[in-house]
Amino acid sequence: MIAQQEISKLRGSTMGTVFENPENQLNPLETVGSQIAVVLKKNKIVENNEIDAEVIRLLERVGISNASKRYKQRSSRFSLAEQQRICIAIAIAARPRILLCDEPVHNLDVVSRINIVNLLASIQKEMGITIIITTHDIRNVINYADRVGIIYAGQIVEIGTAKEVITNPQHPYT
Repeated sequence: MIAQQEISKLRGSTMGTVFENPENQLNPLETVGSQIAVVLKKNKIVENNEIDAEVIRLLERVGISNASKRYKQRSSRFSLAEQQRICIAIAIAARPRILLCDEPVHNLDVVSRINIVNLLASIQKEMGITIIITTHDIRNVINYADRVGIIYAGQIVEIGTAKEVITNPQHPYT
């Protein structure tokens, strides 16, 4: 397993990360816009005079309503699902090649789960990035996944297309 310190070295244009508890990932003392802006500045995605516009565009892209006003708010003003959308905006701000999502819908209600998985699928198509989702609930991603790997006791015990793994499981855990 890769330690979180090692993951943070890869963050940016190589890999974006989305974790299961957005309220633990966002700084409650800073505005959500400033947290996205840090990524844009660090990775030199846009010129300094374009940062606010890009922050707003990213928030709109992930489905935050009234983004032009809300980007100056702190994360406590957003629902849990909106906080997860903000974390996704932060993760894609540097235009990574890989997006690693660790239980991205775990704490969300059913409707929000569907909406977040749909958002991730549309981001994957739009940006052409690889998305790796780890989850205990395969129902959340099975209709979106190209390939599925089943891990049991820390080992990959089965891997294949989503259809193969679900319709013809080869391991009892599957």
